Amino acid sequence: MRFLALGVMALLSAACAMQMDLPEGFLRLKAREVGDLRAVTADDARIWVRDFDVDEGASLDFWLQALRSELEQARGYRLEPVAQEIVDAAGHKGRRLEGSIATGGEVRGYMIAVFPLGDRRLRTVEFAARQELFAKHIEAVRKAATTVQ
Repeated sequence: MRFLALGVMALLSAACAMQMDLPEGFLRLKAREVGDLRAVTADDARIWVRDFDVDEGASLDFWLQALRSELEQARGYRLEPVAQEIVDAAGHKGRRLEGSIATGGEVRGYMIAVFPLGDRRLRTVEFAARQELFAKHIEAVRKAATTVQ
């Protein structure tokens, strides 16, 4: 009976796991995942999808403003002025910010898509890479971000 219960729990965990159609060249790092989704290319472009519990009542605009403030003012990113609309595979409407930061003698591209999942949950899809790799992968990552569920 214990084995049956463990088997059912394993199936439920697998069924509830986050899914994304990864772009070509990205390897999912399942051994490092803890309720999130992580993927990397051989040349270190990275995708990270996470869900967060948040306080009730904050709108998508609130989260975008908070992210923009944190990224631009506190961390030094340069972001595009307009967030683009995006919809995931489950129909959640979100917004996507893109930009870059100069760090360690190189420029790194950065994208974050934010999806409210109801009143108390928020999902982010992040992509970061050296600028030339960012340019190489960004179109495929934008498309992949719409497949998250």
